[in-house]
Amino acid sequence: MTEKVLSPILEKEIYENAPNLETIQAEFMRRGHNLDLSSTCDQALHDWYLHNRRRGLRSNGFPATSVRVNGVRYHIHGIDHYEQITDIVREYIRGEIGKCLNLGHEVLIEQGIDSFIFRGYIDDDLGLEITFVDLPVVEMDDQSWAKGVDHKGVRRYRELAKSEMNFSAKDALAEGDCNFCNHIQADGADIYERSLGDPSCLVDLQNHVFSTILPEQLNRQYLELFYPEKALMVSGRSRRMAEFASEYETQSKEIDMVVGVAHQLGIAYYLQEL
Repeated sequence: MTEKVLSPILEKEIYENAPNLETIQAEFMRRGHNLDLSSTCDQALHDWYLHNRRRGLRSNGFPATSVRVNGVRYHIHGIDHYEQITDIVREYIRGEIGKCLNLGHEVLIEQGIDSFIFRGYIDDDLGLEITFVDLPVVEMDDQSWAKGVDHKGVRRYRELAKSEMNFSAKDALAEGDCNFCNHIQADGADIYERSLGDPSCLVDLQNHVFSTILPEQLNRQYLELFYPEKALMVSGRSRRMAEFASEYETQSKEIDMVVGVAHQLGIAYYLQEL
C-alpha cells in the first residue's frame, strides 16, 4: 500500500485570511480545480495538514496558545481529557495549574474537566472515586449552555465521541487503502493514545490538532455544513468560553484557561474577535 501525498494547492496565508469556504472554492477554481464544496473541504484539510504538520517539538512549561486582549493576557492550555488518562498526567496538569495560581493568575477550566483532572480511582475500582486535591479554579458553564441550546445534539455528540474514543491507530490502518487521510487519522490516534500517559506528548497532541483543524472561521462553517452536533459542541462552546473569560471579573492580568484541545485555537480566535 502506498500513501497518496498531495502537494498543497493554496498557500497557508490564503486559508488564514479567507472569510469562508466559498472563497477557498473560488480560488481553487481560479487555479483550474473544479471542486464542489465537499471536495473543497477535503482538499483544504489536506493542504492545511501539509502546511502545518510538525514533529519532535517540545515546550518548556505548560504548552498554551497566548493572546493579549484589552490588557489581559490569556493562556489557553489544550489538554486531552478522556477517562483513560493516567495519574501521571493528572498530577502534571494539577501541578502546572498550581504554578499558575502561585503566580497570581486566575485559572478557568472547561466544565466537566474537573472530573478527569481532579479525581481518580483506587485499585481500578470505579466505585472508589476520591478527590485528589481542591484548587481554587473557576468552572466555565459552557456545557450546560450547550444542553440548553440543543440537548439532543449534545447527547448525539457524546455518542459520537465515545465511538471515536475507541478508534485506534490499528483500526485506521485496517480501513482499506492506506491513503493520505487514513495516515492522518492513524497518526492522530497514536498521538492521542500516547498523550493519555505521557505529559511530554501534550505539545505533540496540540500540534497535531492544530494541523488537522482549519482556521476557526473556516472550521466553524465546515462543521455547520457537515457535522452540526460538533459545530455546537466545538465552535459554539469555544465562543461561549471566550465570552465567559472576556467578561470574567478579576484583578489579575493573567488568565489561564484549561480546556479540551479541540477548543484551544477557537477560544483564542473568539477572544480577539469579541
